[in-house]
Amino acid sequence: MTLWLIVILGLLLLWLVLAPRTGQSATRVREGILGHVPFRRKPASPESIRAMLNDAVRARTEVGGADVQMQLKDLTTWLNGLSKKDLDTFARQLDAAARKSNVNTAWATEVTASSTVLRDLQAVLLFHALGIWRARSLAPLVRLEQYRANPYARSNRQFAQQVFARLAESDATPISPSMMLASEKERSRYVHQVIESAWQANPDQVISIVQEVTGEPTRTQTAPVSETPVETKTVSAVVEGS
Repeated sequence: MTLWLIVILGLLLLWLVLAPRTGQSATRVREGILGHVPFRRKPASPESIRAMLNDAVRARTEVGGADVQMQLKDLTTWLNGLSKKDLDTFARQLDAAARKSNVNTAWATEVTASSTVLRDLQAVLLFHALGIWRARSLAPLVRLEQYRANPYARSNRQFAQQVFARLAESDATPISPSMMLASEKERSRYVHQVIESAWQANPDQVISIVQEVTGEPTRTQTAPVSETPVETKTVSAVVEGS
């Protein structure tokens, strides 16, 4: 009986360590169990991670140029403004990224403050934290690519209409008069063609528009938009068919 228990425990540990990650729930189950296994240390708490990153930034006031310092300042401003839920999510993301570099976030909260080891640990964790923070600016691109992968899906209809309406407010996107009497299918195809053409011609402008539509953060510069007003009824007729 004892032998069978040892075999079963060994197989369970082997699955937890080596089994492919098939979903978020399975991953969290493994992480929760492995956190109690002696050779797998628990990561640092979200609050201690935030405090550690703030300390790391304060210790680097002389590192890099003005651009680097601005990024570090923006990172801490964003980090200190996170809700508990968002901070928990960030901490899990940072821990997962750090483990790929063979680093546990808990280490940076335990070593001596004046040690060289701590500075090296902070450098690794700051690198990953900056990556997670900067990746937020790709959220508009992710949404746009979701639309481009299936532009005529019902779930993308409102998104396409909103992007098209903003593109139509610029001189670069004139509205074809023939679309006033076109079928819904033809209007949808036309809207997609306009968005695709704008994406190829001025991706920064399209990303800026998507950011406005979705409310997602971006660091992309807003492209110049014409101040020439357009007739609202004309745009509405194309995107809504009215």
